[in-house]
Amino acid sequence: MKLVHKELPFQILFEEEFVPVCLIESPVWWRILQREIYTQVQGGEGRWVLSEEEKELKLSKAAHLILSPIYLDENQKSLWNGVTRLIGTKVMDEAHWKDWQEINALLHRFFAELETEFLFSYYLDGEIDVPALAKSLGLRIETDFKSDLERLLAYCILVKEVLGIKLFIFVQLHDYFTEKELTLLYEEIQTRKWNALLLETHVEQRVLGEKYYIIDKDGCGIY
Repeated sequence: MKLVHKELPFQILFEEEFVPVCLIESPVWWRILQREIYTQVQGGEGRWVLSEEEKELKLSKAAHLILSPIYLDENQKSLWNGVTRLIGTKVMDEAHWKDWQEINALLHRFFAELETEFLFSYYLDGEIDVPALAKSLGLRIETDFKSDLERLLAYCILVKEVLGIKLFIFVQLHDYFTEKELTLLYEEIQTRKWNALLLETHVEQRVLGEKYYIIDKDGCGIY
């Protein structure tokens, strides 16, 4: 898989043994490139092109942009809906279907018995909707972790499983994590065979396993 921009002289390649870092030293290009990639991930137009085996992929469907590892929203609508959809599918498989039918029957029986205590009549329209039941039970995604790095990893696992994205794009991770923490993150990325890209404006200490694509202060590409 590769990511290119029509104004840049290099192609960002995603290889198992390296995590690409796009180091943008030019403030002008930092604004331009970050704004464009944000816009495209949100479904708008831009000049970034992501492709896999010569097939172009829409960034809005294939990529997930993480602007800050300390402001993650695990319970945002798209993820919450995806989780409840997966749960709804899971309860219907062979391992859980019988248990779910028993629960469904119990709930119907409970409401039928409850109806006898009222002067009016009602009925339940079909089976209990799993996402609606999960919402009524207050289902929430776990957000309490021992460290910011652990939470970030858990968030990425959630996004990958629920949304099926092909690329994580991180902004300024070097400002948040130490060399040791980034090394641990890269090990997880490589073990799980994820594609990840770091966008940075400055890096004090390069980390083993990174591959740099640099746009200098004059806007020239170095790679």
